[in-house]
This record gives sequence, C-alpha cells and structure tokens, in this order.
Amino acid sequence: MFRPYVTNIHNVEGDGNCGFRSIASFLGLHENRWPQSRMELLEEIIMHKEIYVNLFGESELFQLYQTINLPQDASAVRKYWMTLPDMDFLIASRYNVVLLCLSNEADTTCLPLWSSPPESQQHDICVIARINGNHFVKVDLQGYYPIPPTHPQWNIYKYDGEWERPYRNQQDMYIQYMRSNYESSHVNLD
Repeated sequence: MFRPYVTNIHNVEGDGNCGFRSIASFLGLHENRWPQSRMELLEEIIMHKEIYVNLFGESELFQLYQTINLPQDASAVRKYWMTLPDMDFLIASRYNVVLLCLSNEADTTCLPLWSSPPESQQHDICVIARINGNHFVKVDLQGYYPIPPTHPQWNIYKYDGEWERPYRNQQDMYIQYMRSNYESSHVNLD
C-alpha cells in the first residue's frame, strides 16, 4: 500500500541498534549518533515515569528501560533491540512527531502524549518500517498517503486530541484500503 508513496528508504546498519539508528537518521543526525537516541528515550521515561507506569505497567516499563539502557561495554544483543509498538509513545512524545510504525504484522500511528500540535498544519512525520522480521529502516513518504489508525491507548493518555484531526481522512483511506483488500481476498466462491 505504501510503495507508490516511498521516495527513499534509509537502510541503516543492521547491528542491533538499527531502530535507534533510524531515529537518529530521522532527526537529521548521522546514524552513528544512535547512542543519543537511546539516552533521550531514557530521559523521556524518567521525565514522565508516573504516566508511563500507568500506560505500560511497572514491570513492562522497567523492561523497556533496561532494553534502552545499553551498557557501554555490551553489544546490542536481542534484549537491547528497539521494539515497536512498545517504544512508539516514547519516540512520538520525546521528539514531538507523528510516528508511523509499519510492518507486515500491523501498522500503527502514534501521536505525542504531552503536547499540543504546532500551529502550522505541517507536522513532522517519522516513518519507521520493520522489515525482514527484525530490521528497522527510516522511510520517506510523499504525497497524500494512507496513515494507519492511531494507537488505541493514545486516546486514554493524550493531552490534546487535536493531533489526530489533520490525519482522519488519510486514516480513513488506510481503513478503506485494508477493508477492500480483505474483502477481495475473502470472496465467496459459492
């Protein structure tokens, strides 16, 4: 569904830090600045710990914290890999962006929890896709493309519901595409 809208795929190094490398790339940094992404996401957890405990639960939040907090002398083994949708609220809220998480399993949109949208209609949209089951890449989209539905928990914890308004038509476009794709694959042959 997104292929016609893709203008660039930034395939970062696949060393176990690819998710954090993709975030650095989106921020306009060199992908080797991935430790900065990890540090900023740790700061996000600390700054809003009480709400994230409510959102994730204490043990899940502690697990996320440990996943992001890669020890200096450790290699990025699986337990330190970025996971989506687990970290989507952290990313969207920390960087005040609309985050589209794309994968073969499920697509989702995550919006910032703590802020109101900027006055201009232009919001920063970060698109991260998981490919081959465990590799993250940054994707650039152009045009009027479909946008996946908003993460359901956002409505519970959001500060400002106006974030979603500009994307409703594109989310309807996504839902229509998925519905028509489902219906065509389940044609009754009776």
